[in-house]
Amino acid sequence: MEQGEGDIKPSLYINQEEALILEKKVDGENLYHELTFDKETNTWVKELEKEKMGNLLIHPNENESKN
Repeated sequence: MEQGEGDIKPSLYINQEEALILEKKVDGENLYHELTFDKETNTWVKELEKEKMGNLLIHPNENESKN
């Protein structure tokens, strides 16, 4: 998961041995990650990743320059 310029910082939710990460990219892409904690290896393992297109993020300053 790499952040680009203009992306919103990911939200991380952890409940015991499960975690969710929600990301919003500047191009409108939304990413959803499910992870579980593996006690044997002491690491987080990605179980699921989903992508869905949303709305393009436009900085307020960019919007003003078009008017």
